[in-house]
Amino acid sequence: VTLYEGKKGFSLVIAGKAGPLKETVECLLRGAPPPGVASDKPYGFENLTGYEAGWIGTDESGKGDVFGPLVVAAVAVNPATVAELTRIGVKDCKQLSDKKAAELAGRIRQICAGRFQELVLLPERYNSLYAAMKREGKNLNHLMAWAHARVLEDVLEKAPCQYAIAEQFADVRFVESRLMARGRAIVL
Repeated sequence: VTLYEGKKGFSLVIAGKAGPLKETVECLLRGAPPPGVASDKPYGFENLTGYEAGWIGTDESGKGDVFGPLVVAAVAVNPATVAELTRIGVKDCKQLSDKKAAELAGRIRQICAGRFQELVLLPERYNSLYAAMKREGKNLNHLMAWAHARVLEDVLEKAPCQYAIAEQFADVRFVESRLMARGRAIVL
């Protein structure tokens, strides 16, 4: 495990062959329970109350600039929804084949009907937005924050809740700064 400071702050690199030890270290470093250790609360909610009513999660996939779209999605869930999604095999897409991920996408849309939002930025639109942000002195993290905030706000209109979890591609303030009034009322 290597920790170093660069232009973007601290970075952490976990080297080595994939396996149980590496997976355990990765879990511990991000504050999640190690594999096989049950947690009575979802990751990220260990010190929070009231999450049982539901929360929204956001994530993205794709590069966006040349080879295909950048897709950012948000979905509102609760413990029962999470149990159903887990039962059908939903997990980190890096652990799924493309075929399985595509199959699960349809099932997720059914199970979470009316409580999700997807934003697809094809390369031309992605490049246009990124160029506009660069002219304002901003970087890719600002574009990502805008996209995450947009889908989060859209889902909040459909499924109001108190909490949201966004993939941490940058400091949480990037996303918080892009949220509008409804989004600013949640704990991110």
